[in-house]
Amino acid sequence: MKKTVLLSVIIASFLFAGSGDTTPDESVVEIPKQKIEPIVWNNAFSLALIGGLMDIHNSSLGWRGLYGVELSFALLSDRPNREQLQLTHYESGAVRMLQANLTLYPLFDLTGGTWLGLGPTVGIAAVKSGGGDETLFTYGLSMDLRKDMTEKFFTGIETRYEWSSVATIGGSETDFDNTKVFAKVGYRF
Repeated sequence: MKKTVLLSVIIASFLFAGSGDTTPDESVVEIPKQKIEPIVWNNAFSLALIGGLMDIHNSSLGWRGLYGVELSFALLSDRPNREQLQLTHYESGAVRMLQANLTLYPLFDLTGGTWLGLGPTVGIAAVKSGGGDETLFTYGLSMDLRKDMTEKFFTGIETRYEWSSVATIGGSETDFDNTKVFAKVGYRF
């Protein structure tokens, strides 16, 4: 019986010991309140028409005409026209190539309104030839020089070197490594 009473007193002491005022009079550590800024997509973009020349290496086709469109946008940064999505068409004799490329540019402001962009490019190309059709993966390096003519209009030139996966067309394996040089005229929204 003495053990039961003693054990009851000890348990009651622990239970009532924590029932007091547990809020301190002063704050010991003050946690600064931080304002969390929401991520806002900079929806500034531009649209350009492009035209120039393309040379497929290891072929007798030589430099032939290239044309297409380009959509530039600032998704990863607040600098203008950082990412470019291009759709181009090339045709020479029996060879036709429709290609989509994504290029990521860090742009450098050379002087007020003149921009230099250097960066990697990846893409996919649908090649049609007299010997068949093939879809290729492409990757390369690109350099873009752009001049803002007004607040909305710009012009530019771009050069690109691309490697491609190997294609089997007409029973023979070939690659469509190429060099492109083209001009652009665009409008920034």
